[in-house]
Parts: sequence; C-alpha cells; structure tokens
Amino acid sequence: MAGDPSLLAQITDESLGIRSEKCKGYGLRRAARAVLSDSRGRIALMNVSRWKYHKLPGGGLEEGETIAGALKREILEEAGCGAKIGASIGTIVEVRARFKLV
Repeated sequence: MAGDPSLLAQITDESLGIRSEKCKGYGLRRAARAVLSDSRGRIALMNVSRWKYHKLPGGGLEEGETIAGALKREILEEAGCGAKIGASIGTIVEVRARFKLV
C-alpha cells in the first residue's frame, strides 16, 4: 500500500496513543463507508453510544459483495434510504490489536 495515491491514512493503536501488545492472527475485514448527504448538504453520522463516538454510515462487505452493493445495503439498513453511489474518496487502513483487525 505504500505509495498508493488512494490511501488517505493508516490508523494504528499507537497513532491513537493506545499501548497494545503485539497480536497474532489478525484478520482482514473489508468495509465501506459513505459520506451521505441530503439535498440541504447535511451529512449523516451514526452515534456509537457505547464507545461515545460518531461514524459515517457503512459496514463490512459480505461474501461476493461489491463495495457499491455493500454501501447501498448498509445505507438502507442504517439510514433508511437509498443512495446514489458516487466516486471513491480513498482508502483507510486500520490495524488495531484490540479488534484483531487489518
């Protein structure tokens, strides 16, 4: 991924100021998120009350699902509406020991 122009950021426990033990058995989880706006320019955010943060609508891709297909499904599930899928903004890689994610 080094040198990939679509790579916006790589997030690690350390970059968030979290000390973590080295973890074996990381799994790859592909996910897609969307900047979902309405006709007034308002952006949809989801409140994750358990961990006290907000995130963009979206989620993991199911087996054989395209990014656009996953986004449409997740937006319908989470925001209750359809959406026109536009251009990709980029990619973020998150490597977190707590969740064993890559």
